[in-house]
Amino acid sequence: MLKRLVFAMACVYLEDHASLQFVIYALSTMFMIIYLALVQPFQEWVDYKVTVFNEVVSMVVFYHILVFSEWVRDSEVKYMFGWSMIVVQILSMAYHVIPMIWQSLIDYKRLIKQYNAKYRAWQEARAKKEAKRKKAEAK
Repeated sequence: MLKRLVFAMACVYLEDHASLQFVIYALSTMFMIIYLALVQPFQEWVDYKVTVFNEVVSMVVFYHILVFSEWVRDSEVKYMFGWSMIVVQILSMAYHVIPMIWQSLIDYKRLIKQYNAKYRAWQEARAKKEAKRKKAEAK
């Protein structure tokens, strides 16, 4: 939260100093990664891993964004870094989406088994009722 606040304030108060904004963002992200590595504030390993991954991706995307500043004039370099940035974003999204899809498939499989068991029990109960009815009619 503090990282976002610092960067937002830098964007507002240092609007004419883009290079200083870049430095503040890079330092705040780097300090966040160091903090996460040293303190490990999360109880769950998965939360820690996801947060560190997000910070690293944020830093990689930030370095890509630097290429789109006035410091790089070659449009071919910008074009290649644009595609590279797209690939990084796709990999980041895949990192987050694939486990969710996997877990959903596992949950659906479990639900299908539960419904299948309920359906079989219903069919058996219906067959027993039908058998009782036919037996009663036969008498």
